[in-house]
Amino acid sequence: MSNIIDSSITQLALEKLPIATVILQDNKFVMVNQAFADLCPTGKENLLGNSPDQIGDLDLAAMFTSQGSIQKIDVESQTVYLQTELIDLPDQSSMYVFHNVSEKQLLEEHIKQITPKDTVTGLYNKNMILENLSSQVTRSRRYGNPLALLRLTLTTEEDALEERMRSVAEQLKDRLRWADCLGKLDDNSILIILPETCLEEAKELAAKLVNDRSIVSDGCTVQFGITAWQKGDDPSRMLKNTEENQDVSTMALFS
Repeated sequence: MSNIIDSSITQLALEKLPIATVILQDNKFVMVNQAFADLCPTGKENLLGNSPDQIGDLDLAAMFTSQGSIQKIDVESQTVYLQTELIDLPDQSSMYVFHNVSEKQLLEEHIKQITPKDTVTGLYNKNMILENLSSQVTRSRRYGNPLALLRLTLTTEEDALEERMRSVAEQLKDRLRWADCLGKLDDNSILIILPETCLEEAKELAAKLVNDRSIVSDGCTVQFGITAWQKGDDPSRMLKNTEENQDVSTMALFS
C-alpha cells in the first residue's frame, strides 16, 4: 500500500478546509479554497493567475506581507481579524493560512478600554489620557488657567519601537512634575498634558528633552508637537495642533 497521498485528494482537502488557505507560485495564485474566496469579493476565477497586488483589495493584499501579521478586514459589514501563517513549499511556492483571531483581538481591545494603563509603556492608555485632557480643557475654559500639550512621536526600526517607547516613557516619568500627565496616544506617540503651563514654558521643556540623549538617541528620532490652550479650543483642536506643529529642531521651538 502506497504511503503517498494522491494530489487530487490533497487538493480536495485544502478546498474543504474551513480555514482560509491559498497557494502562490511565483507570487501568483494557483490554489484558492472556498474559505478564502468567501473573504474576497473578487471571486475565485479572478484570483487564479494573478498576484495579491492585483486583487484590488488593499486590506487583503496586506495579509501577504509578513508572517504573523494581523489584518483587519470587513466582510459583509462584519469586522474580521486574520493572522497570517506562511508555509514555504517546493518549486518557489508558498502556502498562506489565515487564522481567524477575531475573538482574541476583540477581547484584547475590550481589556484595553477597561484597563487604564498601557501594557508596553505603563503610561495611561489612549482612552484615559483623552479623558484627562477633556477634564483639563474644561478647567481652562471655566477658570482661564494656562494649559499646554507636548506630543512626542518616535521614529525608529519597527522591531525596536516597543523597547524605545518603554525607555522614553521611563525617562519622561523621571523628568516631569507630579501634576503632569502622560499617556500613549498610539503605537509611536506619547502625549504630555502640562497643567498651569504656558506655551513658552512648554517650549523650554521640549528644548531640554531634545537635548536629552537618553530620550533622543542614535537610531531614533523624536518629533515634538507643542500647543497651548486658547479661548475656543477643545481637546480635538489641541490634539490637531500638536500633530500639525511638529519639528525636531530646537531652534524651531523658540521661533
